Amino acid sequence: MKTLGTAPTYAGTLSLVFGYAPTAGQTYQLFTGLAGTGNFTSLAFNNAEYQGTFNPSDGRLTLNVVPEPKTLLLVALGASFLLWRARGRRAGR
Repeated sequence: MKTLGTAPTYAGTLSLVFGYAPTAGQTYQLFTGLAGTGNFTSLAFNNAEYQGTFNPSDGRLTLNVVPEPKTLLLVALGASFLLWRARGRRAGR
């Protein structure tokens, strides 16, 4: 974390690389000091599941984790299978 002596001007793309699996809602203090002006035009993450919002007034990044469509498909297939099995057991009684 870098403490700034003058107010920063945010612009361009902020690129972030996480070496671990963060959880949704985590907040990171990226800059401290005076409130910045402007904002980043985009945020780039090393994983497509990550999205976030940057607050230039306090220098914080709030992370959102969005599951990939494949993950959602696997969850839906698993839930469908469990429902099918439960229904089959009830019908067999």
